[in-house]
Amino acid sequence: MKLLFLCLLAFGCGTEPSPKPRPMPIPRPIPKPKPKPKPIPKPEPKPVLDSCVQPGKTYRVRRGQYKGRGMWLRPDADCKAVLVAGNNGTGAPSMYYAQEAQALATAGFAVVWPENPQTGSGKTCMEGLEWGFRQPYILQDRYGVQGHSQGGSATVVCGGLAARRWPDKKQSLIPNQAASGMSRPDYAQVARSVKGKSLFFNGTADSVVRESWTQTLYNVTGGQKAWILGLRATHFNSSGWMKELSPLWHKYALFDDMEAKAKLDALGGAKWRWKNRIR
Repeated sequence: MKLLFLCLLAFGCGTEPSPKPRPMPIPRPIPKPKPKPKPIPKPEPKPVLDSCVQPGKTYRVRRGQYKGRGMWLRPDADCKAVLVAGNNGTGAPSMYYAQEAQALATAGFAVVWPENPQTGSGKTCMEGLEWGFRQPYILQDRYGVQGHSQGGSATVVCGGLAARRWPDKKQSLIPNQAASGMSRPDYAQVARSVKGKSLFFNGTADSVVRESWTQTLYNVTGGQKAWILGLRATHFNSSGWMKELSPLWHKYALFDDMEAKAKLDALGGAKWRWKNRIR
């Protein structure tokens, strides 16, 4: 018994030692994934603005200010309008032509109509075109010119000067009761530079500028030409014809709009008579 006690005391006599407790593992933080670099946002492309001149499309009109008492009208819309420059007759105010300017702006054109007692040199018209092309929302590759009496002659002169200045731009002209050669002795030479389509207008009751006076300018004007008469139109009421005629002609001449051409071809009856048809 004593021997057994000594054995147990010294060696444990065959009993296994109790295992030492293992230390608890220290938890390691799980590494976070590196954040992906944010993509650099690409700038949104600027929207391409369509021309305001569209078949059947009409607009409210926004009025602005041109120098002096001249008119500046454009469609009240975020689209690109086609510039048309007007030329007044001798001493006539620009507002005299408000009906045709309003009709053009309603149809998608931007109208600058300077006022000058003597427009025949074409200088006033060229200043109006240069100013108009600098305005926002203006289509840059085409334009129209129209005008009455001395301004009708100025329309062709301005068309010739503009064709020399901007040979790559498409042009359309409406000389209304053109008093050929006023304030521009070399008008015939300049008129030959016209490259666009021109629609001449005369009134059958016009006792101021008869067809024979306009004929001189018609003969020397370059480009394609047509000539229409307003039945019973006098020298002083042609805006009633112009407000109908102007948008149709510029749409056809500048955009090859066949719907506009069909309407032009159909003009007749008690209000119109073609002298020379559209080619």
